[in-house]
Amino acid sequence: MANFELFDEPTEMELKAECDYEGLRKVKMTEMTGNATLNRSIHIYATNCNYDENIEAEQIFVASAGFIKPKDVSFEWKNFDTLTIKYNNKLEIFKKKLESESVNPKIIFEYLTDSSELKINKSQETGQKNIKDWKHSEYFEFKNYEEYKITDTINIDLNGNGILEQIYFDNKDCLKLLIKEKGQKTISIGCGKEEYDGFPNDIGWVDLWCAVKDKKVWEVLITEEGDIDKDTIVSLERPSIYIGKEEAGGGIITYRNGNLYWVHQSD
Repeated sequence: MANFELFDEPTEMELKAECDYEGLRKVKMTEMTGNATLNRSIHIYATNCNYDENIEAEQIFVASAGFIKPKDVSFEWKNFDTLTIKYNNKLEIFKKKLESESVNPKIIFEYLTDSSELKINKSQETGQKNIKDWKHSEYFEFKNYEEYKITDTINIDLNGNGILEQIYFDNKDCLKLLIKEKGQKTISIGCGKEEYDGFPNDIGWVDLWCAVKDKKVWEVLITEEGDIDKDTIVSLERPSIYIGKEEAGGGIITYRNGNLYWVHQSD
């Protein structure tokens, strides 16, 4: 009988899939339809970027409603550690994890609803605008990069040994950039220290930074006397970190031939 088709098994259609900028973890969103006895639902999963389709992905978020549409749920990578999931506050939520359990490094999930953006009174508008406008795309000349807030921690395999370093600014006593890797000595840049050739010994001027994935970048060469020599194009062996100041430039922290290296990008 044709009526039995109403009770076919639900079908799941992929709406979006996106890996983090390191290509380690993937988040995908699907829509479940096809069974007349159930409302449509939207699911978000976490897995590895190169995972086997036959292996079940970790379910992170499930929402449903009779009116649900793909536009009612969305997600985006906020930074390497955090994924933001936004959903219609009228949906019925069946699952809502705060962090992943099966992927490594784990992903932290933060949630926003439509109403959270609407409930802003006029006294909050200025502060909200400042939050939204913290990015500085006009000061970056890279093709492939991800900007972070100064207060964020960037997790990246900077030295290429397969282990993620934690990179962040520490303002205790004076501003310094710390690069931490389990089992290794912490690298500290700034605070008047001159431990690494070519690096600035003070970074109090830094007000923006990003992870750079470009293969080719420009470098300002400096003579032994400290004068500007010329610009040249250099290769980056792997994703690196740029620190800089609005309208003034900065430099890239990277590794070259196994050693920490500063790519100067300021006149």
